[in-house]
This record gives sequence, structure tokens and C-alpha cells, in this order.
Amino acid sequence: MTPSFELFSTYHHCPSNKKIATTDGTLVIVSGIGDIQINHFITLKRVIHVPKLTMKLVSIQKLTNDLSCSVTFQNDCCIFQDKGVRKDDWTC
Repeated sequence: MTPSFELFSTYHHCPSNKKIATTDGTLVIVSGIGDIQINHFITLKRVIHVPKLTMKLVSIQKLTNDLSCSVTFQNDCCIFQDKGVRKDDWTC
């Protein structure tokens, strides 16, 4: 999920009745859904656009399923590896 419309490479508006609940239980409107290209290798699919969010959120489970990769978390970074070849694709 992201509040940033400018990140989307594809975008489809959602009906105004589609909402999500935040951690405090507040319902906020979903404006649209689309894809965000992170780099030449990584595209986040079906990202939800919620303008009222104050930060970007990512589901690691959805990301690893979509990209067919595994992720390892360390103290100061995370490493994404292709499941097929066990090659590091992205380190942050």
C-alpha cells in the first residue's frame, strides 16, 4: 500500500466504496490499484493506493510469492534471493 500516486506505472481507479481499516480501526478509502516498478527486475503487482496513509507498507509474503524469492533479514539490511538459482537479486 502507498499514499504516493506518482509511483504507479499502471493504475486503475477503485469504486469509492472500497475501504481498508488502519491499525487504529479507522476506515480509509482506497483510490486505486496498480503496479509499481522498483527496478528493471522487480515490479510490485496490485499495489493499493490509499492517499490518507502516512507511510508505504509492503507484504513480504505477497512479495516473495509474486517474485518467487526468499528473503533474509539481518540487523541493517534484507536480502532477496531467487528461489530457483539462489542468486541475490536485491539487497537493501
